[in-house]
Amino acid sequence: TYTNLGGIEGTLTKRADAVFDSLSEEEKSVAQRIFLELVQPGEGEISSGKITDTRRRVILEKLPNKEHTLELLLEVSDNLADPNNRLITKDKSEAGTLLDIIHEDLIRSWKTLRGWVEEYQEALPVERKIEADAAGWEKEGKNEGLLLRETQLTKAEDYVIQYGDMGLLDGLAYEFIEASRELRKSLKRKVEERKKWEF
Repeated sequence: TYTNLGGIEGTLTKRADAVFDSLSEEEKSVAQRIFLELVQPGEGEISSGKITDTRRRVILEKLPNKEHTLELLLEVSDNLADPNNRLITKDKSEAGTLLDIIHEDLIRSWKTLRGWVEEYQEALPVERKIEADAAGWEKEGKNEGLLLRETQLTKAEDYVIQYGDMGLLDGLAYEFIEASRELRKSLKRKVEERKKWEF
């Protein structure tokens, strides 16, 4: 019964542990990414002891990148959403396949997920900002004027160096960073050419 298992939280966390432990190492990496994508970090400090993180819905088809293929993301998300597992939900929408965590209690009570969120508490807001900027860039026809410059680009590159192996950024965000790098190279070449002409 729920009472014996510690209520809904106990049921969810036990199921989450069992499902995660059953995955291969590669699948665990993808599952971790999916769960982190489905958490919106709260404004409160973790040290305060109050968890203010909430659920966040994402479109599956926007997640693939050089670390995680769509096929792999589909396979693992199907497993997590399986009727026997029920850790996430998958629903069709006009934008694609909408992923959502089954219950916010999982965010608050599953120690494994809490550990991931704490580990990446500094990375997640940076990732979300880069992805939002990349989406805006694409929406405006990949306008050069919206690419990252100087400090912003350096911050994005530092993020990739530190957290790139985790594969949190979506494919468009990587394209956005690369285009920003190419623009920096182009501008640098123009400055150098101008200096040659001055001399």
